[in-house]
Amino acid sequence: MDSEVNLITRENYEYLRDSYYRYVSLLNETPLHDPGQSYGAGIANLYNEMQRLVKDANVNMEAVGERLQFVLWKSNRWGEYDLYWFPAAFIEQLRPQFRRLAITFLHELMKSQRFSPITEWDDTDWMCEWLQESLGEISDQERCKTQDLIASYKTGRIHRLLKRIERRRYYKNLPRALRKHVPADAVERKLLELMMEGLPFIGEDKPSVMDFAYDPFSEESSDFLPIRLDQQIGLVYTHNDLFIEQMVAYLNDSARETYEIVPMTVLYLTPETDCLFAPNDYSTRFCLWADRFITFIRQLL
Repeated sequence: MDSEVNLITRENYEYLRDSYYRYVSLLNETPLHDPGQSYGAGIANLYNEMQRLVKDANVNMEAVGERLQFVLWKSNRWGEYDLYWFPAAFIEQLRPQFRRLAITFLHELMKSQRFSPITEWDDTDWMCEWLQESLGEISDQERCKTQDLIASYKTGRIHRLLKRIERRRYYKNLPRALRKHVPADAVERKLLELMMEGLPFIGEDKPSVMDFAYDPFSEESSDFLPIRLDQQIGLVYTHNDLFIEQMVAYLNDSARETYEIVPMTVLYLTPETDCLFAPNDYSTRFCLWADRFITFIRQLL
């Protein structure tokens, strides 16, 4: 926001006042507003009055361009994992037909939920450089293993697998392909079941969990940026190699200095708002399904 923009204006006061009155009417309550002796005092009073009015959500007042606006927000329930990183190494264990089905599923899930492979993250280049610089501090055997791992993430097998999932879709109609597939064993049967349960999170008409990313504590000038939601949800190769362990340690260290963006239900109020704030459990349902999917995959690795 431009520091030279004056937000304490008659227009903003009236917009907030009318938004407050509108929400009061939706609650069938009686408005209790003190306009104060200035627009600034009126705006401050409206914020306090809105906080007293709203019982089921938190209240922010934000600048949207040159407009001040009330925002109602509430954290959605997160799941079991701190990081929703979907391991892809299990795909290498599958027979070819089912492998193509699993790749298509992960491709469509990434596309719909707007998360990306860890090899595409900015943090990945930094982590590869850090691991490269630390090679002199470890044994020859560990040095060779770490060099091979770095190469695999940068251009090798791991990079190619994650890139393949990002780009390839073997089945145009995934739900039909899942329904028609006859599992060959208990692993395929369970994965097929979990993928069927994940279909509500796939499709152009489905919301993305990234739509629920909201930072209620945002500051214009902050020494530490929050950990973004797209850093907490992504596609990885496995859950326990050296690269991933160091990435987790890096995020844990960052979390001590800042905070994580978690899914929120958010409602921006206007003078025309036509509904009350109501929590949206879509992101929670996604996380609870992902808990089961990721847990099963980890058991295969």
